[in-house]
Amino acid sequence: MPSYDLVYIVRPDLEPDALKAVIDRVGQRIVDRGGKIDATDAWGKRRLAHVIRKQREGVYVQTRFTIAPEQVAEIRHQVALSEEVLRSMLTIAVGKHHQYQGPP
Repeated sequence: MPSYDLVYIVRPDLEPDALKAVIDRVGQRIVDRGGKIDATDAWGKRRLAHVIRKQREGVYVQTRFTIAPEQVAEIRHQVALSEEVLRSMLTIAVGKHHQYQGPP
């Protein structure tokens, strides 16, 4: 099965417990569809390039996972339906997963 990277932006006004719940819920949706989580990395709060749903900042999260290709569209759809997620992008993973170290 191919690996995928899902990067999504979560509302910045969530408490740490609520943010963890969102990350866990996204991971659970992947597992429920037969996928396997390889790594999840929260990059922290960053300023957005433009306002999204009246938010100027967002918490960036990356999840690398493997799943059958026919399940990708459903994962993309389920993440987009989450009210806490401002934006998301799902791509085919390239190279090794490196843990985010912050800005240079």
